[in-house]
Amino acid sequence: TRYLTHGLHPYPARMIPQIAGRLMERYARKRSFILDPFCGSGTVLVEARLHGMHSVGIDINPLACLIAEVKSTPLNTNELISWWKKLKERIGKDIWSFKFRLSDVEVPDFSKTNMEYWFKPTTMKELSIIRNHLKDIEEEKVRKFFEVPFSRTVREVSGVRKSEFKLLRMPENEWKKHLPDVFGIFVKHVEDAINRMAEFYKKCDKTVLSRVFMADTREMLSKSFPKEAQELIFENPPEAVITSPPYGDSKTT
Repeated sequence: TRYLTHGLHPYPARMIPQIAGRLMERYARKRSFILDPFCGSGTVLVEARLHGMHSVGIDINPLACLIAEVKSTPLNTNELISWWKKLKERIGKDIWSFKFRLSDVEVPDFSKTNMEYWFKPTTMKELSIIRNHLKDIEEEKVRKFFEVPFSRTVREVSGVRKSEFKLLRMPENEWKKHLPDVFGIFVKHVEDAINRMAEFYKKCDKTVLSRVFMADTREMLSKSFPKEAQELIFENPPEAVITSPPYGDSKTT
């Protein structure tokens, strides 16, 4: 279930991609439009690319929209590698300088949150160094690509228990010893992402349209809904709606 870009980022309750693919093969034609009104991390959109179909995904969660867009947007791997060589060198230098106390870094203002409960001070500073370099990338598609492994890194270096999606901190004895290698973990996730994108780029149909909109699908007919999304959906009625609707206990998830 994690082949190609499906494995770029964990996400709760993901649709099994083979199911989405089989539904497309059975109920839609090549070049037709597929709609996923609750697209989550973009499983349906990736499969639409692989099956030569146009797709539109909608989700209310900004992280879901970022992951879905990156997973379903084929990017030239040579360009990504070129960017990564420069980024890796610059970030590595700044983190080395920080670790040896040759420089310091300003952390965003988290005074209204309990961020220190989830992240060690040193971890927050190293994450801030990486974040500052990503913010400097002017090419939007490239910046968003690197933001996905950054998101994976943020979660992995936090004190959150990794075995579940509910926000619970690791036991106190583990937390005291928790000194993650922030840069090493980021490097691991970036290089995994580049390899996955390289395979996806080879196999997907780069001529079809894939769009992600951050919106509430329940408002699809209202004036507040993105106009471009309305035009795409109503001018090109989807041949199939394939989705895994949201569910769960709202008190705990």
